[in-house]
Amino acid sequence: METGKQRLVYVDFMKGMCILFIVAFHINNSIYPHRVDLMLQSFRIPLYYFLSGVFFKQYDGYLDFARRKFNNIIVPYIFFMLLTCVVHCVAWYAFDVRWMGDWTWKSFLDPFCTRYYHYNTPLWFLISLFEVNMVYYLLLKMCPKRSGRYALIVLLAFVALYFRKRPIFCNPAFLDTVFIAMPFFVLGNEVKKLGALPKNVRYDRWGLLVIVPVMVILYFFARKINLLVQNEPPFYKLYIFPFMAVLAFFWFSKNMPRVPVITYIGRYSIVVLGTHIMLIKLMRHILEATTITQHMPSAAANDWAIFACVVAAEMVVIPVMIRLFPKFTAQSELIKPLAKFDSKRLLSKLKIYRQSERTK
Repeated sequence: METGKQRLVYVDFMKGMCILFIVAFHINNSIYPHRVDLMLQSFRIPLYYFLSGVFFKQYDGYLDFARRKFNNIIVPYIFFMLLTCVVHCVAWYAFDVRWMGDWTWKSFLDPFCTRYYHYNTPLWFLISLFEVNMVYYLLLKMCPKRSGRYALIVLLAFVALYFRKRPIFCNPAFLDTVFIAMPFFVLGNEVKKLGALPKNVRYDRWGLLVIVPVMVILYFFARKINLLVQNEPPFYKLYIFPFMAVLAFFWFSKNMPRVPVITYIGRYSIVVLGTHIMLIKLMRHILEATTITQHMPSAAANDWAIFACVVAAEMVVIPVMIRLFPKFTAQSELIKPLAKFDSKRLLSKLKIYRQSERTK
């Protein structure tokens, strides 16, 4: 992420750590000790909404904003969804590969029919993130006053949380996540407005101390948050602990230097999000086929071996993806802005043309 011309390395660190937590969790839901798992689940996904809010910008109006978000979020979603379907289909029919799971042609339609599609589940987040950005922009225009806008957001979050099982919210459009996640997005936007993004040596160092008591509190009191399967704690716990965790992690991360692997993965986390499920299945199959799994001292050791293999593979996959498919991995724009109509320039050219005609 950049402010002006200077890239905020600590944001890449935050995104890198977050996506690595998610990769490990997707290898095995029980890979972490129970309390540690609750700690991480309490802020992993809220952190991404927070970071999106940090870099929210209105650009040149709603249409330009929508175009940019479509390029950066929906285009990668479509690309990685189709890539997963094609790889899965080819592996199933051409090579009789079964370790990726069952395949049916209906899988291409799953995103329109169900909230949970088994072949690349994490991509649901991109749909939700796009919708949060678009809805917040509308709320910003509808309610210019901050107090009224935030009161409406809290009300919508409350309604979405307590009626999330109703058909209007429980659908493939993830409308419940839009309103439930909005406060995290707003928190990030407020941090930006407070001018807290640039590093401040005098104040940032306190983040190294604050993170410790926050981790202790989370260890004992944090609750699981899973917006996809609609597993959320009561309203106040849904926001108090994640707000605390996200802000503490943000403050802590501002002290972090460039950590090569973590910051690189964080910078291109959208590629990791779109490919890690396929790589997890591939690495698990390779370890089992080569009998390496049988020589592991424990199941946990096997899970972390898969994790290491996936991270190493991502270091190869990322440069290939951004080099071959820059327009589909949010590195450049697929949909270009429409040329602006410059009436003054046109009138100036017309005036010059008339003058030249008169002198002939």
